[in-house]
Amino acid sequence: MQVALSNISSARSRRRDEALEKILDCALGEFARAGVDNVSLETIARNAAVSKQVIYYNFGGRQGLYEAVIERYSAGAADRLAATDFSRLEPIEAIRHLFGIVFDVQNATPVEVLIYECKLRHPLMARRTARQRKTYRVFEEIVERGVATGVLSPQIEPRKCFALASMMLRGLFAWAKIWADSSTPHEIHDQMTEWRESVLDAIVLLIRRNGGADGSH
Repeated sequence: MQVALSNISSARSRRRDEALEKILDCALGEFARAGVDNVSLETIARNAAVSKQVIYYNFGGRQGLYEAVIERYSAGAADRLAATDFSRLEPIEAIRHLFGIVFDVQNATPVEVLIYECKLRHPLMARRTARQRKTYRVFEEIVERGVATGVLSPQIEPRKCFALASMMLRGLFAWAKIWADSSTPHEIHDQMTEWRESVLDAIVLLIRRNGGADGSH
């Protein structure tokens, strides 16, 4: 009897998770098409084959649903950062790996979401800032190690380097939207993937120029 009840509970939990994933999938398309302010919860509910009450119950409404869509993509970066032991990598390799994670997450995130996220003025923006601070702390620790081992100059400015590298990445993916009218999201993703190593080379060069141990900054 206990086993049967457990199986029923597991099945219900699985169906609920599948329904929530379907809602997020449908919401992503609608947010990208109409934006947060104009999106229709009725349309999302209809496309996800659920009632609008299910969306309100699980997400609280339009804004909460959008936050869940953003967090769905952001969680990937946090998980990969937590799973990586950067102390085992040489400083420059660690910097490259760190921004490689950021690149991959942004490449997996629809461009429309990245662009619209930049416009937010509510607590989600503060949450994104908190995630960036965690990434920056990892970067700062790598820089400190680079200075201690002589790979980077003591005059390096970690905040400046991190800001420039972050702006380079965000600007690149925002710019991708320029040709989105003539390219599919899949084509944009493939193009960014082809550029990945060149972009990371540029970030490493930028950081070396602004804090190389040879004084070329």
